[in-house]
Amino acid sequence: MKFKVLIAILFFYNFVFSQESDSNKVLNFSGTADFVSRYVWRGTDFGNSPAIQPDAELSVKNFTIGAWGSSSINNLSFLETDLFTSYKIWKLKFSCWDYFFMNTDSVKNNYFEYSTNKTKHDLSFETEFLLSEKIPLKFLAAYNFYGADSLHSTYLEISYKSNNSPVVLFAGFTTGNGWYGNQSGFVNLGIAVTKEYKISDNYSIPFFCKLVFNPQKQNVHIVAGITF
Repeated sequence: MKFKVLIAILFFYNFVFSQESDSNKVLNFSGTADFVSRYVWRGTDFGNSPAIQPDAELSVKNFTIGAWGSSSINNLSFLETDLFTSYKIWKLKFSCWDYFFMNTDSVKNNYFEYSTNKTKHDLSFETEFLLSEKIPLKFLAAYNFYGADSLHSTYLEISYKSNNSPVVLFAGFTTGNGWYGNQSGFVNLGIAVTKEYKISDNYSIPFFCKLVFNPQKQNVHIVAGITF
């Protein structure tokens, strides 16, 4: 399995850079960091703590490779580091994520262990579809196809954001027992609002706030954060 993963990474690396050289395009790099009051993802609170969440992306044309992480502040035992690749075509975006949760109680995390029964990685395939600019409905489907999630959890989400509004409405559903819930049903209902605060003529800081309901767990979360 390690050999197959390495070949896939090398193939993707070679393809991206060959595309760049053929078209004489410069690779685009971006990086940000969020500071959030809670790490709530798809209706579940991870770490029960404020967190710092950096990410970095390298893209050329419609291809992107990147990394995302989360480090809890009060609960130092919860650390996450994810890698991903994505490709956009028409109104579709295809992504493959490699989720990895660190074990801070162990000297070794066995990051390069990908065997079925031992790996702490989980590979997920995701597809996003934007209906249109006039009807800005976005559909997301995510499926964990290999790794630590032996139940192969599936998550479906629909969201709405008008181009002229800072408000996003979203509803997330899981199809059965797995990462997101114990049975099929809604696990992530809510609203998110983003506002930029101007610091200077050339710099502003985005602030966002989310109200999240998880009907399966009968829980509610309010999350605030800023992006640097």
